[in-house]
Amino acid sequence: MRYLQPLLIALLAATGCKQFDTVDDACKDKVPGEKWTEPLDRAAIQRINCYRRVTGMAQMGFQEQLQEATVAHVEYVMANGGISDGTWYTGGETQGNIGFTGEDLFARLAAADFPFEANKFGIWQFLWVDQFLGPDRVDFWFPDPWVREAYLQPSARLAGYSGAASTDSYPGFEDEEFYFAYMTLMYDIPTTEGGGKPFVYPKDGQLDIDSLYIDSDPASPVTPMGRVGFPITLSAGGVTSLVVKESRLVGPDGNVETTSFPVGTFGGSAGTLQNTAFILPNEELTPDADYTFTASVETELGSLDVESNFHVSKTNSRPSYPLYTQNIPTTTTGDPTPGTTPPTQRFKPLFYAHHTVIGVDD
Repeated sequence: MRYLQPLLIALLAATGCKQFDTVDDACKDKVPGEKWTEPLDRAAIQRINCYRRVTGMAQMGFQEQLQEATVAHVEYVMANGGISDGTWYTGGETQGNIGFTGEDLFARLAAADFPFEANKFGIWQFLWVDQFLGPDRVDFWFPDPWVREAYLQPSARLAGYSGAASTDSYPGFEDEEFYFAYMTLMYDIPTTEGGGKPFVYPKDGQLDIDSLYIDSDPASPVTPMGRVGFPITLSAGGVTSLVVKESRLVGPDGNVETTSFPVGTFGGSAGTLQNTAFILPNEELTPDADYTFTASVETELGSLDVESNFHVSKTNSRPSYPLYTQNIPTTTTGDPTPGTTPPTQRFKPLFYAHHTVIGVDD
């Protein structure tokens, strides 16, 4: 444990009991292990830690070999066709290609001399192609169920992160720059943080909640191509399952209809964790208004009631979804081609993939 122990001590010392009203107030200037990172990569994990601290969770920190393996894979992707290669989302590498360090994450960790004497653990791999950098990427993707499950996993402790500008353009957007990023987040199995008590986001007393969440994925099981209220998350450490028996969201106009589901129902953590639930308001929340969320939660450690009173901001602070005006064919006179529709706005193509791998101390 010679590599991990000093960092874990630093993480434990950073937890504290201070309460914060906003995500920005919860931010700290430094990230444990940041000396192994570049400034923009460091800022991404720093931003995740802002969300963790406002929720009452411990910070994550960079780990030297995990960061080395993460950076090496980004360099591999960029040296072998970038996003145009069509395999960026797999997280894999092919022997013989430029920059090959291992066919999968565990092979790359072994090549970087990662200290596998840790106990059983899981690692999320996130791979993005989008138009955001560092902290903006964190803020933009935070409402997504599977992304937030990882950001606010109580037992997440170590991280690697690397981003790069794409070496090629996305088809149809040749004049714009898209970015590729790769993040690895390690968590303990069994989870240890929290002892079964749910962490709630938005936390009780929080003042900076957005009113809106847009899910642009037409294949999403949540709300395909929909505009809904900002989601609520319940995550519990120290348990293997979390079930919301009933929940209620009350705003200025009374009860708000919601949909709730365990994230693992749709893949999420590949069946290894079932300790996060997502509650989705079926309508956009009212700006500059107060809301009360209550829920009855059941885990293998027993049943608990939770409550969070939070305030929705006047304006949304999260980065907006990039839009473009769809090109409509026209005649030589400039009139719309018969049978076409007027120009309309569409979401730009933004993607991410995530995979979970499990390691066991043999």
